[in-house]
Amino acid sequence: LTSITIPEGITKIGNNAFAGSGLTKVTIPSTVEVIGEYAFAQSDKLEKVTINGAATTLGDHCFAECGALTTISLGANVLALGNEVFSGCLTDEEYELIRGYGGTLEQWSLLSKADNWDADTQTIDILCSDAGTDKDEQCTYVLLEDDTYSVQAGLNFVAGDVEIPGTFNGKPVAAIAQEAFKNRADITSVRIPGSVTSIERDAFLSCDGLIKVYFKGDVNNWLAIKMESEQSDPMFVAETLHIENIPEDGAIAIQDGLTEIRSNALKGLQGVTSIAVPNSVKRIGINAFHGCNVTEMTIPFVGHNADGSGEVHFGYIFGASSANSNGKYVPDSLKVVNVTDGEKIGESAFFGCVNVTNITIPDDITSIGEMAFHNSGLTNFVIPNGVKEVAFATFGYCKNLIEVTIPNGVTRIGDSAFTGSGLKGIDMPNSVTEMGISVFSSCHNLVDVKMSECLENIGDGAFKYCDKLEKIIIPNSVKTIDQNAFSECNALSSITVPFVGGRADGTGAKHIGYWFGTPSNSNRGNVLPQSLKEVIITGGTSISEDSFRGCQYIERIVIPSSVTTIEDHAFHDCVALTGIVIPNSVTTIGKYAFGGCRAMESLVIGNHVESIDDGAFELCSKITEIEIPSSVKYI
Repeated sequence: LTSITIPEGITKIGNNAFAGSGLTKVTIPSTVEVIGEYAFAQSDKLEKVTINGAATTLGDHCFAECGALTTISLGANVLALGNEVFSGCLTDEEYELIRGYGGTLEQWSLLSKADNWDADTQTIDILCSDAGTDKDEQCTYVLLEDDTYSVQAGLNFVAGDVEIPGTFNGKPVAAIAQEAFKNRADITSVRIPGSVTSIERDAFLSCDGLIKVYFKGDVNNWLAIKMESEQSDPMFVAETLHIENIPEDGAIAIQDGLTEIRSNALKGLQGVTSIAVPNSVKRIGINAFHGCNVTEMTIPFVGHNADGSGEVHFGYIFGASSANSNGKYVPDSLKVVNVTDGEKIGESAFFGCVNVTNITIPDDITSIGEMAFHNSGLTNFVIPNGVKEVAFATFGYCKNLIEVTIPNGVTRIGDSAFTGSGLKGIDMPNSVTEMGISVFSSCHNLVDVKMSECLENIGDGAFKYCDKLEKIIIPNSVKTIDQNAFSECNALSSITVPFVGGRADGTGAKHIGYWFGTPSNSNRGNVLPQSLKEVIITGGTSISEDSFRGCQYIERIVIPSSVTTIEDHAFHDCVALTGIVIPNSVTTIGKYAFGGCRAMESLVIGNHVESIDDGAFELCSKITEIEIPSSVKYI
């Protein structure tokens, strides 16, 4: 079958009706309303199709695989185009499918089209009835109601580096039409005039070869362009944006009043060194600043939305889909970030931003989320006055962080808040009552710690691996010190504590080794750092059994005047202890309390001691003189 005449009166051409035929051209009469699925599919000799009159629906794949098809004319009454209507047409790249449409551009924009209606088709133009009189070699223009022109690719369009003129017939070109350059993968760059104020839906859809976009205006003009869909924006596919009016110093200040910065808006912007976003902006899309190699950013909030909804990580505006990708997308050049508005910094906001060294946030911030600055490049930071808690791992592994200012008002420092950071010192305000687990663990540069006078507990591993910490003073307010609090603090030489063991009330562990990693009395001497020479006790009523037994490197221990009892073996085998003053408050010295303290040369026994039990000073061979007070009733 090579030719056929379809008579007037036929209203429908059914599914697969002429599929695989040898037809070379077809004219569809005005009475046909529906062309069914695959109606002319695989008619590989079909070159020309004319659809007249009433045809309203072109079914799925109706001209699929018509490899010779070069021309099709659509009537103005066509209302719907199905899926892949022309898929597989034009296997010969020398041909281009030219579609004439009997309606206007406005009618074409309202026509119902499946998302992939022209899939796998080399198309370049939709020739509408109102587009034929205003055109040049490259483009077709339509005069709009506001006396400006819209533009789209023309019949003789040549791709490559495309320049859209700012005027046509003496009037501004203000719009790029719907689907204007759709499917033109051969466009490598496009130059858009500053006169353009809107780009219609899918104007640059599937322009996969587009690399550079040039705009002849300033940044604020560019951001003001109305984009009807994500793929209206040529930056959806392009890699670099070149805006003509960039200040010489590269500092961009976005105009106050703008409320939203669209996705991909300034993607790959060249020649920029800093960007300042005003507080009027309430929403920033993903990729908005992707590839902007700035050194400084000023933003009103962190993440997607000012209200904290959606993504809250900094890298989102550079293209990171999650906080774990912050480090990959935030530019290496970026050193300074200024946040100017909002009430909170979200969880993992700056996680992994290793090159960002300076971050400032406003005083109105009341909440900083967990891991907010974890593994960032911060060197110092001031926590705002409204923040009440330093959350989990907020500054964890900020290895360059030397100083943090914690305001009076913070009541809790959470687990791992500063783990692995570069802190050299910490000044804890008196508002802090609680320290979580591993708060300062692995802070290898920490040398100076001032604790809150209202602190009540010190968590497990709080200062573990702080191997430059030499001295620490724990205030009398502390009621609990958890296991491992000072484990592997191998430079610690002096510690001042209100009690010995885990709890001030005397329950639980009662030996000094508990703080250094041993849960029981055994091996307590082996886990203490050899550097520890001095222990000053400031509270409690007793020194418990075995509290210091076997602590072979401690040279000086101060017992407070609140202690009344020194229990059995309390200081047994403290072989480096050089002397002891037993205060007047003590009434009982237990068995072997100081037995084996071979280096002890001086001993002062308080004048209220009543009982000195068996072997209390056995093998204290360097003591040459002991004065026993008259209060002693039993030895």
